[in-house]
Amino acid sequence: MATRKRGYQSPSIKNQGKKPCNSASGIYDRPGGFTDDSKRLEKCRPEVTICGKSYYGLQNLRATCYLNAVLQTLFMTKQFREAVESLKPSTTFEDHLKKLFQKLKKGTAVVEDGLLINLGITNNYEQDAAEYFQKIVSLCSFTKIYHGELKYSTKCQKHGHESEPECSSFVILPLAIESHHSYNVMDGWKQFFKPSVLNGDNQLYCDVCEKKTDTETECELVSYPEVLTLQLKRFDFDYNYMMYMKNDCKVEIPLQLQVSQELYKLYAIIEHRGSVKSGHYYTIIKSFQDGNWYHFNDSWVTQVSPKIVDENIITSEHAYMLLYTRRVSGSAESCTDERHKVSGKSNASREVWSQSRRLWAQDKEQPRMGCQPTAED
Repeated sequence: MATRKRGYQSPSIKNQGKKPCNSASGIYDRPGGFTDDSKRLEKCRPEVTICGKSYYGLQNLRATCYLNAVLQTLFMTKQFREAVESLKPSTTFEDHLKKLFQKLKKGTAVVEDGLLINLGITNNYEQDAAEYFQKIVSLCSFTKIYHGELKYSTKCQKHGHESEPECSSFVILPLAIESHHSYNVMDGWKQFFKPSVLNGDNQLYCDVCEKKTDTETECELVSYPEVLTLQLKRFDFDYNYMMYMKNDCKVEIPLQLQVSQELYKLYAIIEHRGSVKSGHYYTIIKSFQDGNWYHFNDSWVTQVSPKIVDENIITSEHAYMLLYTRRVSGSAESCTDERHKVSGKSNASREVWSQSRRLWAQDKEQPRMGCQPTAED
């Protein structure tokens, strides 16, 4: 069998009339995943109350599960919610967001037209959750909590000439998935920062040598975000079949991630269940108020319990975005598992980093990852 060559694109695709993915059952009954505390999700109330705290969902406006998953994740992010609630009344996108959050505290809410128009959503086509996460963050003035900074530089291997380091901010770090059987987030992190030399057709031009030379690239994480957001790149272009394919391999997700001296804790997973052409988004979030995990599936909310494997790992075949929050400054807490400690500095492939910089400026004509209306619609 020929080896598949995979690209680094992050596609989504418009609805082609496919049947919706049944996301209401059978999601959390796999070892190492999450266990649904109710017999079947559709028998649950559309809101859940635990220890006096109520959580509500968002109505699906036909194929808006991608947006609902992102908005619920932002709403359940302590720093983001507090920033939204502290805003003064205005007519901006942020005000639409504040009104939505106020409604979510009282009951099942509907995303109003003002917010949709600000996001450029004028139809019922399915979109990519990561793209709209990025878009919402870019429209808010208080989202430094999501921003980190990478510094990268190059060195000519012929004479050792070093380029002037360049810095670029990021909101999401995209991690490529090379395996089709199993994958560990730690491996993806190391792959993103792996040592690399660009040679052959990939040589870079050296201003001092005045020609292309083999070039060593180095990348360093110089500013750590308060909330670290990772995207698992499950959708790539397969050049053998000349089409986009989805990688549904099982992913091992650490509950804690030690990056240099910073400790991050997992608090949210946005999942995509389905294929390139059809599917459904939902999100699983650990509440900052009571410490319990909840499954937000459009207007349905239910409590779930993580199944921990190997002490500090949960697994998922559908995880698409992972969100980690940084420990409180001054805390003595640290990750005790050496396998989950990584460096924020290493040599990195210029090609991989360039792809991450272009991730959100891709041609709009590229196919887009699909989602489908839920059965409740």
